Amino acid sequence: ERYLVGDYKKFNSNMGFVEDEVKKLVKQMNSLGVGVTSQPQQDIDLGIIEEGSEEEEESDDEDDGELFDSKEVEPGEGDYGDLQDAYFPQAFSHFSYERSRGNFMVVDLQGVFSVKDDGLKVYELTDPVIHQHDRLRRRSRRHDHNRGSRVGKKWNFGRTDRGINGMKAFFETHKCTDACRLLGLSEVDAEDV
Repeated sequence: ERYLVGDYKKFNSNMGFVEDEVKKLVKQMNSLGVGVTSQPQQDIDLGIIEEGSEEEEESDDEDDGELFDSKEVEPGEGDYGDLQDAYFPQAFSHFSYERSRGNFMVVDLQGVFSVKDDGLKVYELTDPVIHQHDRLRRRSRRHDHNRGSRVGKKWNFGRTDRGINGMKAFFETHKCTDACRLLGLSEVDAEDV
């Protein structure tokens, strides 16, 4: 990986924390005199799973059908008066869930936000985590008894893939913003994941 120049941040994690939630927690703990420092990721156990070396399973080349929604999306209604750059990492995680029809979610977004000389705003992200919904795991384990082969594709996103629990954890802390509405995303209740 190349070195990212700028203020490196963790925007969300594979355990459901969202950047603003950590800031609120730190503020709350400081007001109670608990004495959290300005680096909450190091001082508060967020339950982040560390990546390590592990054997990757090979995936089948079979197609599972339509895993992703390719329909054109109209932006939600509104004037987007509260559209802030900081909202986009969370909206991207939400977007990945919705466009994959709830099959996948990209989280653990960390990296650098920068503004280029021409005014272009860019997030450069590293080491994301993909959560795979449990229904895909179950589907990949089924066997076609007539042929004795696996039905569906088998993915392995490693130890950091928390599946449905990671997806629920994200939606327990995620609050839709104007960025979600601009992308035409629906509100998701964690219990419905």
